[in-house]
Amino acid sequence: MHFDRFGHTYQLSIRTPDDLRRAMDLDDALWMATSAPIASLTCEPEFLGFVDLDKNGVIRCDELRAAVQWLFERLSDTTGICAQAAELELAALNGSDPDGKRLAETALFVIRTLGLERDDRIALADLAAFRRNLDSHPINGDGVIPPGAAEDEEVRQFIRDILACSEGREDRTGRIGITEADLDLFVAAASGYLDWLATAARDDGDVLPLGDRTAEAHEALEAVRAKVDEFFARCEALGFLGTSEPPAAPGEAATPQDSTAGGAVQDALRRAPLAEPNVEAVLPLEGKLNPAYAAALREFRTLVVEAVMGPAQTLLRADWERLKAFFSSYEEWLSAKRGAEVEELGEETLRRYVGGRYAGVVRDLLASDLEVTGRLDAVRDLRKLLLYHKHLFQLANNFVSFPDLYDPGRRAMFERGSLVIDGRWFNFAVRVDDLKEHRDLARTSRMYVMYVELTRVNDSEKLLVAVPATSGTVGNLCVGKRGVFSDTAGLRYQARVVEIIENPVSFEEALLSPFARLGKFIAGKIEAMSSAAEKQLETQVGQATQQVQQGVQQTVQQAPELIEQRAQAAPAVAAAPQAASSRRDLLIGASISIAALSSAFAFITEKLAGVDAWKIGVAAGLLVLVVLLPTALVALLKLRRRDLSALLEGCGWAINGRMRLNRTQRKQFTRLEPYPADATGTPRRRWLGLFLVVLLALVAVVALRRCRPGGRGDGEGTGPPPAVQQEQPLDPAAEDQAIP
Repeated sequence: MHFDRFGHTYQLSIRTPDDLRRAMDLDDALWMATSAPIASLTCEPEFLGFVDLDKNGVIRCDELRAAVQWLFERLSDTTGICAQAAELELAALNGSDPDGKRLAETALFVIRTLGLERDDRIALADLAAFRRNLDSHPINGDGVIPPGAAEDEEVRQFIRDILACSEGREDRTGRIGITEADLDLFVAAASGYLDWLATAARDDGDVLPLGDRTAEAHEALEAVRAKVDEFFARCEALGFLGTSEPPAAPGEAATPQDSTAGGAVQDALRRAPLAEPNVEAVLPLEGKLNPAYAAALREFRTLVVEAVMGPAQTLLRADWERLKAFFSSYEEWLSAKRGAEVEELGEETLRRYVGGRYAGVVRDLLASDLEVTGRLDAVRDLRKLLLYHKHLFQLANNFVSFPDLYDPGRRAMFERGSLVIDGRWFNFAVRVDDLKEHRDLARTSRMYVMYVELTRVNDSEKLLVAVPATSGTVGNLCVGKRGVFSDTAGLRYQARVVEIIENPVSFEEALLSPFARLGKFIAGKIEAMSSAAEKQLETQVGQATQQVQQGVQQTVQQAPELIEQRAQAAPAVAAAPQAASSRRDLLIGASISIAALSSAFAFITEKLAGVDAWKIGVAAGLLVLVVLLPTALVALLKLRRRDLSALLEGCGWAINGRMRLNRTQRKQFTRLEPYPADATGTPRRRWLGLFLVVLLALVAVVALRRCRPGGRGDGEGTGPPPAVQQEQPLDPAAEDQAIP
């Protein structure tokens, strides 16, 4: 077991299957992460779903341990997992383990089904082809048999008839078929219907008193049953109440007697009795009958009355009760009817289906489909094994430790891609689901972080990633800045910065920040002074213009006799003093400003003239050190404490260690692409020339300082001071002559 130092943290190095096995015995506190959200990992979702046992969207340490244990139990040779290959040698399966043996048999079943020439290895592509083959085949393990699954046309028709009597179910291919439950229900319904028919044949004519015409006669009786009962009820009412019309219910509207519309007439006839009610309660079967029921009464008379009672022209109440009792056994038999849903197929077809081979053939097809269903479970486990064989080693290396993050040639599973913006590459990005939560944690990283919104033309969903700037300067980065983002799968997105967490990007930028702030302060002060002077000038010009305007107005208001005399002189006289006054004020202000600046410059020059050049240099150097040294220390501390783990924790990770940035990572995560070596006209680095110019300027200043007259180069301080010439007093006589 070996640990490497990545980002100021010691992490377990997983290089071999034995390292992976031993990593599972390592304490959780020594893992780089203890949980990771699935949404932040760029890997096959099906694989991550297999590892996430409780399906909560987060992979924990115990779930990763269970996945590694499951893989190692089913493999006798684990050397292939480091290669992260998508295929597996069958010889690597553990034949002594029941599950390993079952997986080997399933792999051979898949190979034979696909008709592959090899039989020594299985690949994820083979399982995908097997699944596509199942999806196009009616026997595909979904428990549904469509008519096309049968080779015999009679069996296909049998399945179609079952579908005609049931709703059916859609299979994996989108075709409608039957299940085993549908088959059982159909057979039960057909058998019940046939048994019900057989009951009538065993009752010696009680159930079917008129034989084959019983059903037709019973239908004719049912067609007039309600109206005949109503007729005899009206007759009883006529004998008791003296009228055949029953009393109207409360709120029931009477039928208009003068309705002549065709629909109203038909409604009135359907409500009218079969014949004129009488006290004797005799229903005539011919003569004056209700036209709406005349045809039904004729059929009833022929099929029922004459068949049971013989020829008759009238029907008494007792005869009617006898006719209803005549069909009582038949009605009881009808109420016990079973299998009505298959009745439309007919007795002959149902007897052929029940007594034939059709149900057995379909059951064999269902058994074959069930066998495929069992195979599908094993194929699912085989696919799980191959996915583990391909991705589990990489997941462990992005969970227990993060070597891929610190390798410029590889990508960690939680990285999303690269951003091109402001002429630079930003090569580290993590997905953000909750901006507020991530921002609160990312502030503790002490990094300059951009939150970038990603969109695509054909995709309405917007993604959000956090991108840190780790080297160079801020440049033109700001909210609203646009760029292009390329994810690890090669997809391109339009990118826009929506929020920024500001922190120093590099040591140079942090070191120069005090001078940048000082420059901004001086520029602000100069701008404020310029604005004040400009406002003062505008005020003075405005006052002068106002005075001129007032003078003109006063002149115009004078007496008419003075207009001609003052028309030409007054404006000039009034304007000249005012203009002269304004110019005088401006010149005086400018002169005062120039004099103040000159005095200040002279004062500084006079004070520095007596100081040695090396002292000036030392003082300037000390001043710079006083400013730069604390700034440099603070910048180093801030930059040293930059931590990527806060960006991952904002995404839902549980990180145990610090993820500090080294120099290689800083240049890797934020890269300025160099110009081609053979290109011409490209910008060059001029800092060396600028340094030489400054150095030469300093040398020239020192040389001039030493060579100036009276300086140390001319023997300054080596001789006696020059004699001071005394002023001679003037002769009084000469003084008197000089005075006129």
